[in-house]
Amino acid sequence: MNDNNEEKTHTEEKKEVEQPKEYDLKAEIKSLSMNQIEFAEMLNLHINAISQWVRGINPTPQWVKVFIFHYKRSMLFDELKDKVLSIDKKGVGISLPPLKD
Repeated sequence: MNDNNEEKTHTEEKKEVEQPKEYDLKAEIKSLSMNQIEFAEMLNLHINAISQWVRGINPTPQWVKVFIFHYKRSMLFDELKDKVLSIDKKGVGISLPPLKD
């Protein structure tokens, strides 16, 4: 009887272990306002590689996750920069130096 209680406790502990959240590459690509073909072209990769990552056939490489993270930050920076520049055009007096390409 003691063994059954120990098994239940062990089983219950397994249920409490939080599984790592899967990376939803499809949603991430969509959040960039792109489709898989555009994303593949931007990264100079074959569409099959992207498709296999999205379908979970192959895991999404860490570098892709990092790239998306920084690309999103860049998009936010561009949005903020545009807002600041639009305020400046209204005569508030805020200006940013031109960005180098």
